[in-house]
Amino acid sequence: MTELTYPLLVSTVAVVMLVWWAVRTVRLRRSSLVNRRGFLVPLGIALLWSGLLADNVALIGSGFALALIGEYWPDLKVRRTRKTTEIVHAFPRWQRAQEPQRPDIELHLEETGARVKNIGPGTLFLHGWSPADQNGWLMLRADDGSGTPIKALPSGQWARLSPWTIPNRGVRVWYTRSEEAQPYLFRADWQDVTMGSKARVLN
Repeated sequence: MTELTYPLLVSTVAVVMLVWWAVRTVRLRRSSLVNRRGFLVPLGIALLWSGLLADNVALIGSGFALALIGEYWPDLKVRRTRKTTEIVHAFPRWQRAQEPQRPDIELHLEETGARVKNIGPGTLFLHGWSPADQNGWLMLRADDGSGTPIKALPSGQWARLSPWTIPNRGVRVWYTRSEEAQPYLFRADWQDVTMGSKARVLN
């Protein structure tokens, strides 16, 4: 490999990584997510180029390592803005909610419980759920086994309806979409009180 080819190859790879990082950051932002390790990518690229200019292999290697950590070992969290936080806390349960024209939530019924999945394009801010025949106002829980109450559900992510009572003939979930103040209601009803061995999907 010639002296000119090596810096050109490394610079090309660095530019591709930087462009990919920028595109990924925009996509995460649209889903109200942020990668807390994302800053390592531009930092690593800066070190890499500094290493090229100084002909320092250690800097080049360190830059690549930081960029790879930032991109392939992300630390994602829900991004909360002042506007969306105000929407969450300003939502009264008695405010009239409408059923959406396009579905945002998919319900998966299991033998001993139920989960909901955000099938919409953006984050949903969850305000509570209740069984169809109860006047409860329950928090949705994280689907990672911790049982932590959650208020934001990014696109493609799951939440668990808990505690789950048996028999149960339906559920109601109240939520708002990101950057919208209009409250929505997800409604699902079924006749059978036992779900059998197979899970069911409703939306």
